Amino acid sequence: MNQAQMYLKMLALCGRETVDCHYHAAFYLLSGFSDIAEKAYRFISPDGIDFDGMLRQVYSTHQWHLVKVAYSLYSMSDAGIPIYELAHFPHRDYELVQDAMYITNGQYKVNVTGSGGQAEIRLDKSGFFKVKEFNSQLDELYAQCDKVYGKVEEA
Repeated sequence: MNQAQMYLKMLALCGRETVDCHYHAAFYLLSGFSDIAEKAYRFISPDGIDFDGMLRQVYSTHQWHLVKVAYSLYSMSDAGIPIYELAHFPHRDYELVQDAMYITNGQYKVNVTGSGGQAEIRLDKSGFFKVKEFNSQLDELYAQCDKVYGKVEEA
């Protein structure tokens, strides 16, 4: 199964008509790794995701950290992942974590195109670009205010 198929299976196991961005972020990250996804399926139900049960499974240290990141994004809490652990993630894994972070804050949306073996995940990043544009406009406004009123020193 590819990532899109595993993601769709997790959504189906969840049994909810709609889920929030925290579910999408967790499912996106967990479905990025077939060995993690296979263990995760039995911990997904209409009641939610049982990360405590999931974390009792046997994982490599790296896999355990990925599950902890998914747990943190799902529960909106600190999962106790030291930043130096993230710094040592392989590039692909780090990109999946970064994408999941943008999904959980609503800047990316997960879209699955195709079906069956042709299913594919596409991330809609338009929310990210809207926030980026807004922040640029805000920076310009602050710069104009600094010119007019002088730069305010923070205490």
